[in-house]
Amino acid sequence: MAFSPTAYDFFHPNAKHPVAKDPCVASNCSPLPIAAHVEATEGHESRFSGSQNGKTKVGAGGIVGIVFGLGFVVFLAMGVYYVIVARRTNLTRANTVKPDV
Repeated sequence: MAFSPTAYDFFHPNAKHPVAKDPCVASNCSPLPIAAHVEATEGHESRFSGSQNGKTKVGAGGIVGIVFGLGFVVFLAMGVYYVIVARRTNLTRANTVKPDV
């Protein structure tokens, strides 16, 4: 199978470039640990902190989520209660003694 020169370079990156072990030597870029460290500015910290003076704000979506969550829990509890009562009723019906006539 024949490969074009660009395809060969793509699949064999270390064949022609011995500098590939440390790519920052050729381009004078910063090493990864230094480049990955970013200082946050005070404006970004205050915008994303979410709390001021120890108090957090709950928006309308949070309140709606809490209401729907509680409604779901109540609905689920009612369903479980219905299943338990229905099974108990069916078990007591099955255990009744029927006289032989």
